[in-house]
Amino acid sequence: MLTLTLGCGSTPTQSTTTSTSSTDTSSKYKEILVTIDNARSFITDNYKSGTTGSPYYAEEGKCFFMLYVIVENVGCSKEISTHPWGFEITIDNVVYGPDTYIGTKELQTVDLLKGGKTEGYVVFDIPISYLNKEFRYSILYQPLLSGYGCEVEYKFIETDASQIPQEKEEVI
Repeated sequence: MLTLTLGCGSTPTQSTTTSTSSTDTSSKYKEILVTIDNARSFITDNYKSGTTGSPYYAEEGKCFFMLYVIVENVGCSKEISTHPWGFEITIDNVVYGPDTYIGTKELQTVDLLKGGKTEGYVVFDIPISYLNKEFRYSILYQPLLSGYGCEVEYKFIETDASQIPQEKEEVI
């Protein structure tokens, strides 16, 4: 699990890692590798639509947790779907599914054959009550209609908060 300090306002605020999650790097990767890139992940109350160019605002009482993920079929002999509905996060024992994201750099819905890799944003609506306070989250990924029986491993790319830009022009 990861402890993050998150904020939401009229402009996007970068998520800041205050505690790291450890992955046993001595073990061989599982068949499916999901990497969470905290340097690119952030929260915001709006983003620009990738199709219309208009702003898309979070529902009242919510904001968007823009989680940047990299999914790789390292060794699963079956194709695996990267549909965002295969992701969920848990915060304070409450499970949140992904929201429909129509912004730029979204995680494309593709089937990855062995050796295939894709990356992009998966977006979650989270309650505004989590703004400006630390909370823990965990991530779960289960490929939809494919990849059954293949084991998933999670890895987190950490970042130093002093090196994080506060604006995400490619998304907003």
